[in-house]
Amino acid sequence: MTRPAHMPISAIALIITACACFTSIDVTVKYLSQRYPVPLLVWARWGVQALLMFALLAPRMRWKLVRTAQPGLHLVRGTVLIVSSLCFFSAVKYLPLAEATALNYTSPILVTLLAGWLLRERITLPRWGFAAAGFIGMLLIVRPGTEMLSGASLFALAAAAAYAGYQILTRQLAGEDLRVLLFYPCLCGAVLMSIVVAFEAFTNVSHYKTRPGPPGQPDQASLSYAEYGPKTGVWRVLELLDREQLKASFHVSGLAAQRWP
Repeated sequence: MTRPAHMPISAIALIITACACFTSIDVTVKYLSQRYPVPLLVWARWGVQALLMFALLAPRMRWKLVRTAQPGLHLVRGTVLIVSSLCFFSAVKYLPLAEATALNYTSPILVTLLAGWLLRERITLPRWGFAAAGFIGMLLIVRPGTEMLSGASLFALAAAAAYAGYQILTRQLAGEDLRVLLFYPCLCGAVLMSIVVAFEAFTNVSHYKTRPGPPGQPDQASLSYAEYGPKTGVWRVLELLDREQLKASFHVSGLAAQRWP
């Protein structure tokens, strides 16, 4: 006599914990996106995960962490996930969190469509029903408003489409080590977004400034992007030299002189 299938309590707890973590990320991004640019948030989200995974897994796995028979497909899959993150974080910045989440939940329907088209999987009626029921249930829970019709909603739809493509690529890499599957998107995100953030910071420094903080507290963005010296530090040094009646020579880079004449 076979025992009825059941889901262990530990598995249920892990699913709930994972959902709570994803929700916490969304709420954090919503808050931080009002002060920081989206590329910087995406870089932090994937860069931190890449560092943690490297620190925990690299000492034991070494090159096995990146060794795979299909590196090209892994890189494409990781890049698609980063595009999805960029689009969803942008949607969260401009839309209420409920509306962005509801639109992003079109992803299961897109996955169902792509599975039948690209993977030649047989899409049964119950499967369609489950996907539609999940989307309708989310709409009933979040009760999105008219913001869903704004132009920013395209970001959420693009994020859902990219994430659906990521899921299809994951299915094609089903035989790979789970740790490798998790590490490659982090690696792609850390590398790609480092390039994007560095380029934007160099070409448009003012875009990476935060709003002024509370009175009496330093501007953290100015400290992070080396603006404290030209704006405040150099004047304090000059005051100190005047007070002590000391003579000194200064070396100032041409770029600093151009930005802060």
